Amino acid sequence: MTLPVFLLVTIVTFVAVEAATTIPHKTVQPFLQPEPVTISEKTGVKFKPQLRIDSGCRPYPAVNAASEVSGGVSTYQEESTGSASSPEGTHNRNPKILGVSPSGHGSHSRIAPPSPDIIDGTSVKVNYEAHWPKNHELSMTNKGGETQDLIMWDQMTYEARDALNWASFRNANVPFKEGTFINNLKSAWPW
Repeated sequence: MTLPVFLLVTIVTFVAVEAATTIPHKTVQPFLQPEPVTISEKTGVKFKPQLRIDSGCRPYPAVNAASEVSGGVSTYQEESTGSASSPEGTHNRNPKILGVSPSGHGSHSRIAPPSPDIIDGTSVKVNYEAHWPKNHELSMTNKGGETQDLIMWDQMTYEARDALNWASFRNANVPFKEGTFINNLKSAWPW
């Protein structure tokens, strides 16, 4: 479940948005990570990835609780804009990471088992890279990064989920919205 949430913060927010209600990307109030309650939430937080920004802007939230969608960072801005970050099932006693599938442009690099140098405890090290004007992709790295607040789909407001389901992000798709998540999960299956 961390892959879809992670992609919300990294991919979707880097493109221009066409939606009924858009606001500047720097003004989207992010969801704070709530205390995990369910097994899925606890597992998601335990295994959330580290994000290393190799090139491009820092992650911004794509939607707020009131369903206002980020206008996105212009795809025509140079990557060196210096963007700062946003302002604000089965029980297993010894879970481990068996595979990872970073994505770029709708396809996945499937890695199973992952190399030990791309894992830090229970966190995988993910690299975000931007090649101006519009090539944004994820890959694995042996360099550490930062973790982002993890928000599960069901932890967002109905309005925020609805906005992500219907907002147009031009050539980019919200990879975890209703109607695309299951197919993306199948595509990312590393075995």
